[in-house]
Amino acid sequence: MAVSSPSALESALAALASGQNGDPFAVLGPHPDDRGHGTRVRAFLPAARSVDLVLRPAGDVHPMERRQPDDVFEAVVGDRFPGQASGNLSPTSLDYRLRVTYPGDHVIEIDDPYRYGRVLTDFDLHLLGEGTHHRAFEKLGAHRLRVGSTTGIHFAV
Repeated sequence: MAVSSPSALESALAALASGQNGDPFAVLGPHPDDRGHGTRVRAFLPAARSVDLVLRPAGDVHPMERRQPDDVFEAVVGDRFPGQASGNLSPTSLDYRLRVTYPGDHVIEIDDPYRYGRVLTDFDLHLLGEGTHHRAFEKLGAHRLRVGSTTGIHFAV
């Protein structure tokens, strides 16, 4: 569920910063820009000094701005992403990494787990909540998973 109004976004970001947000996927990762300028990417990295959005495969770098007081970094990229096929691109088709600079000039490049979206659907959560998910073993625990061109381990309890 995406956050649609500015006041709802501010509330969701404040809840995220205080550890109270129950759905971080609603505000973090790629989302359509609310002003229609492409895709807005948000990352919550409070210990970071700065964060750059690195578009792949071209390697174009977009500095992310820190939103105060929530320590959320965000950047907006256009509808056409360098090095990727044009057309109707969804925010989740954006291939990027986050280049994070910590105090002491320690720099690392990380994959943003929020760019892939949720793996457990609302229906899965509903069935798990009422105790009637008859294939919970396929959703819970650790499972190798491929999303787009990335392979990793999805873990849920």
